[in-house]
Amino acid sequence: MIAGLLLFALAGCFLGILTGLVPGLHVNTLSLLVLSLGATNSLGAVLLIVSMSIVHTLVDFIPSILLGAPDAGSFLSVLPGHRLLLQGKGFPAVQLTIVGGLFAGIAAIVIGPLFIVFIQKSTGFLPAIIPFALTGILLLMLLDEKKKRAWGAMVIVLSSLLGLLALRSGLPLQNPLFCLATGFFGASTLLYSIGKKQSLPEQKTGGFSIEKGRLGKGSFLALLGGTIVSLLPGIGASQAAFIIRKLVGKIKTADYLILLGGVNTANMLLSFFVLFAWGKTRTGSASAIKQLVLIGEEQLLFIVAACLIALGFAAIATDLIARIVLKRIHLVEYKKINSIVLVFIGATVLFFSGFIGILFFATSASIGLVALSTNTRRTNSMAFLMVPTILFYLGI
Repeated sequence: MIAGLLLFALAGCFLGILTGLVPGLHVNTLSLLVLSLGATNSLGAVLLIVSMSIVHTLVDFIPSILLGAPDAGSFLSVLPGHRLLLQGKGFPAVQLTIVGGLFAGIAAIVIGPLFIVFIQKSTGFLPAIIPFALTGILLLMLLDEKKKRAWGAMVIVLSSLLGLLALRSGLPLQNPLFCLATGFFGASTLLYSIGKKQSLPEQKTGGFSIEKGRLGKGSFLALLGGTIVSLLPGIGASQAAFIIRKLVGKIKTADYLILLGGVNTANMLLSFFVLFAWGKTRTGSASAIKQLVLIGEEQLLFIVAACLIALGFAAIATDLIARIVLKRIHLVEYKKINSIVLVFIGATVLFFSGFIGILFFATSASIGLVALSTNTRRTNSMAFLMVPTILFYLGI
């Protein structure tokens, strides 16, 4: 039995590499396909989903950092990983996210028992404060735009309306979150990059070191961010990073990358604990698991074991793949890569969501381009999910 479950976990690790590297092929999509395995081995299917999800959170940073970087003229407005990529330091950027994911993931497992107790004791009041917490975060995001609040408000309003139309209007749109998130944060970045003339410098893939103090600080902040995301539906890693910046002040680029790398991994892990303690789902993976088996203490122990295996596997795999790709990326035409990926993502949306999905995909990409072209934060686009979530918890 144990050997069979281990094979399921390892299969999930390799699938996590696939979903992480291929833009548009999300772990949630494969999780739905894996549900069919539950008829023969429900626990094995659960461990496959768990390990796939954990590996995905780390490997996913390779295309996130390597694809869609604008030209050097937009240097100050791009994501931290893209900034380092434009300096020939894409490999250290990926390694910082690996460090964040690995240590924040382990820390999430360590605090798991305390987190479960907290969840069990807060189920009475937590749902009541969620809409007000999300509203406060949305307002803070807007106020932080300072001189660009009008553009920020426009992005928030347009994103909110599109989200409400996709999620609450009753339109026959399949996989609405996939269409919108891919448009807002994937296609918009690729389109913006394609419109710029640039080539990437040769990337340095040599030694890498990090101070213990920075590692500890970044991992702690990542764990804190993952906890916030796991408790508050409708927000992601960028919103968590924004909240933490408000709490601790300015964060250096290296610390920020460790933070981003750890938030997604910690959130994924903690979402399994939320499912066990509260029966609520905070990720697509947790939702699929809920349909397969009732999570008890024995199942949770197997899940934790699969997470530990996946964390080690993901760290090694992400490092090796990034090293191989970055040694050659300066030799290929960067604009052509982005164009091919954009076409592939569009085809994926068409396949899973049809022509109506393409309409929402194109519209969300256009709103994302507004944010990029006006130098406002694309995290404002998360209003597409935050506002419907706020209304849901308010009973509206």
